[in-house]
Amino acid sequence: SSEPNLAYTMPAGDVELIAHFSEVAQPVFNLTLAVNLAEGGTAAFGDGQQEGPYEEGVTVNVVATPAEGYEFVEWTADGVYVSSEPNFAYMMPAGDVELIAEFQLITSTNNDRPYSLKIYPNPFTDIIYLESIQQIDRVTISDITGKTIRVNSGNELQTITTGDFKTGLYFVSVTFKNGEIKVLRMIKR
Repeated sequence: SSEPNLAYTMPAGDVELIAHFSEVAQPVFNLTLAVNLAEGGTAAFGDGQQEGPYEEGVTVNVVATPAEGYEFVEWTADGVYVSSEPNFAYMMPAGDVELIAEFQLITSTNNDRPYSLKIYPNPFTDIIYLESIQQIDRVTISDITGKTIRVNSGNELQTITTGDFKTGLYFVSVTFKNGEIKVLRMIKR
């Protein structure tokens, strides 16, 4: 029989039953890399890995390298955030994927110092950390509907406690002392 389950009636004598197995090929999926701005940098596979195909669950190392004057922002797939780490291990899903390394031009302030702002981790859980070479006036956090959830200023700028936030997408608006504003998308887990 070719059925995996068999009800067998035993005859009067000895019988040898043999089960035959064959290897089932695992489905494989393609992983390709791209960049949002050709001049912004490069996206490559790490550790000698290359464009798929890969089986579901395989970890693939990817590397985003910004060009001079640009900074890495995030990896996305189908417009959805994947990681804010330029070098990370991507776990292959059950489907073809194009990962896009998102870069942005580094803008300058009026005194020509580099505009540098780090907000991490992203995704975050209980605390958001801020680092900037410019003085920050205030930080406003809004939910996806635009409702202001928190406004921090003064001494509360290095860390922002977010333990009471619900899981979801948030917009962090940083207003600098010189009037410039930078808005970043962040995810609460």
